[in-house]
Amino acid sequence: MSLTKRSTKGSALTYTEMDDNLTFLDLYKSVENVTGGGALSLTTAVSLISTTGVEAYTLADGTLEGQIKIISMKVDGGNATVTPDNYINGTSILFNNVNDTIVLMWHSTGWVQLARQNATVQG
Repeated sequence: MSLTKRSTKGSALTYTEMDDNLTFLDLYKSVENVTGGGALSLTTAVSLISTTGVEAYTLADGTLEGQIKIISMKVDGGNATVTPDNYINGTSILFNNVNDTIVLMWHSTGWVQLARQNATVQG
């Protein structure tokens, strides 16, 4: 993402320019509800997990430094384990209660934990 300085003072950004500049910032508005295990989306900022048994999820490397990913357990029907491809603080994250949450930020070398509410970092 790059913001371009306008040469004309007071000129308005076009919709295309706004879309190009704000697409990444708008990720905070996007939420995915997931169940059954599998890959968590990199195009949504928030993943809400609803389990129906023991489930395993993966998180690929981020697409841009500073990308934020929030993962939270919405429904507890069994434990969920999230294994990022590259995780600076451990090897995986265990969610075993409703509202277990972690906030991650992508660095060029891996996902870094910014905040955690009851989720357990493993490894």
